Amino acid sequence: MKVAIALAIFVVVTAVAALDKEQVQQKMKAASEKCLNDPAIGVTKEELNTYRESKGTGPKPANLGKLSICVLKENGWMNNDNSLNTAEIKQILELGTHDHPEKLDEIMAKCTADKGSSEETANNLLECLVRLRGHQ
Repeated sequence: MKVAIALAIFVVVTAVAALDKEQVQQKMKAASEKCLNDPAIGVTKEELNTYRESKGTGPKPANLGKLSICVLKENGWMNNDNSLNTAEIKQILELGTHDHPEKLDEIMAKCTADKGSSEETANNLLECLVRLRGHQ
């Protein structure tokens, strides 16, 4: 599952309302680059690539949760107080569940569940978005 986080950093999860796919890809790429280049985050591109290429069997970057938080904040999906921006997330999930709108509430609950820490909650959301994208 942690591989999903690494993949989320490099893969656009879905389109956001009022943005086309290309714009979202650019926004996600810019956020990922900014966060990976921030020494305070403490995750290098090499560490993340190694982990991603190992499909989760290699060493997990120690600060993967910090990286997830950074990427979510840069994209507006997490607020400054580390709470999730559920309005933005719901728009993303609505696009991902357009074929099954009856599942939106269930998916929203799973994707935005409080996992006990901001880092684990951020990791969970990115993993969830990657899983959802895989089903489109």
